[in-house]
Amino acid sequence: MKGNIKKTKILIILFFTLNFNCSDAQAKEEKSLYTYLDKWKKDEGNFKFIQINLIVDCKNELLFTASKKDLIYYDEKKIQRYKTYNYKGMLIIYEIDEKNINKKNICFFDRYLKPVSYDVTILPKGNQSLINGYALYFKNNKLITDKEKIHYFMENNCKNSD
Repeated sequence: MKGNIKKTKILIILFFTLNFNCSDAQAKEEKSLYTYLDKWKKDEGNFKFIQINLIVDCKNELLFTASKKDLIYYDEKKIQRYKTYNYKGMLIIYEIDEKNINKKNICFFDRYLKPVSYDVTILPKGNQSLINGYALYFKNNKLITDKEKIHYFMENNCKNSD
C-alpha cells in the first residue's frame, strides 16, 4: 500500500514537472503586459501586427522591443525563425535572433500568449520605420514598467539594476 502511494506521488511530481514547459500558455497572470496589449489593441486599425525582438538577455533580465508594424522584413536567402501568437485576434510575431536565443527565452511569451501557427511569408514585405516602438523589460519574469528602471537597465546593460 505504501509502495503504491509512493509511486503515485512520484508520478504526480513527474507529471507536473513534465507539463511545466514552454507550452504553458497564459498560465502566469501578468496584468501589466495585458494592459499594454489591450491599449495597443485599441489602435489595431493603424498597424497589421506587433513584432517583438529580444535585445538583451542578462541572467534573469530580458529587454525586448515591441513594435507596431505594417511590413515584415523577410529575407528568403537567410533562415529566419519566428514564433507567432494571437492576443484577442491581434497577431504578435516574436522574431527569434539566433545570437541571443536559448531555451529560456525562446518560449518566454508562451506563458503569456496563445501560440498560433501563422505563415509570416504571406505578410507584406519590406523595410519600414517603426510606427511605434516600446521597451518591454522583464526582471525575474515580471514586467517592469518603471521608466527609470528601464532606462537604467538600458544604459547599464547587464550590470546590477536594483
